[in-house]
Amino acid sequence: MTVGLGSSRSLSFWGSASASTPTPTPLPIPATPEVSEIDSQLEGFAATTPFPEPTSVPEVVTSLNIPSTLEIPPLNYGDLASLGFSHWTPVGIAQWSMELVQVASGMPWFWTIVTVTVLSRFIVLPFNIVSLRSSAKLAPHQPRLMQLREKLQNTGGLTKDPIAVQTISLQQKQIYEEAGVSLMGPLVTPLVQLPVTIGMFLGIRQLCDLPLEQLKVGGFGWIMDLTVPDPTYMLPLAMIALVNVQLSVGDQF
Repeated sequence: MTVGLGSSRSLSFWGSASASTPTPTPLPIPATPEVSEIDSQLEGFAATTPFPEPTSVPEVVTSLNIPSTLEIPPLNYGDLASLGFSHWTPVGIAQWSMELVQVASGMPWFWTIVTVTVLSRFIVLPFNIVSLRSSAKLAPHQPRLMQLREKLQNTGGLTKDPIAVQTISLQQKQIYEEAGVSLMGPLVTPLVQLPVTIGMFLGIRQLCDLPLEQLKVGGFGWIMDLTVPDPTYMLPLAMIALVNVQLSVGDQF
């Protein structure tokens, strides 16, 4: 059996089926509008749509409701201690008392200072009563006490004649015993009143010198800023009048 060399046969174990690949269909390209059509569309949009007018800067700020000045927050417990105040001295105790009253009550700082001042006067009130009673008991013995003081001045002071000074001291002690008054009684009131008064004065002064921001809005009427002097001098004049009234009333008793 002779096989021709010119003939060829393709042998395949998987068959001779041939797969046909589909040809992709090109997407349609949208037609590009002409430049004249785009211009006409923009002109029509501009004619039918109103554009907002430019707004000035003050109107924008007003529309945002931005406050012109920052609000000063209220004082809280421990704020004065964090600023270096409220220590264990007469000045620090006075400042701590003002902070306690102001935070607890929510009063303005002017009325807080007035309230703490009145409370401090109540603290020294018992000592003032004792001093007034001692003065009333010594009133009948004032002529004898004045004579002893004149004798002390005539001796030339405390260092000239020690024996005369000791004799005058014994006589003065005897007068106090007859009146029922202790020699240290008249000294107790100044020793108690002085730290309280100086503590209040220096405590308020330090808060104003810092200055404490809450004091700038804690006043009333024409003195809203407590860190500056009264421009009308009404408060100093009122203080002078009250001191004169107090002195005149004290002289009557």
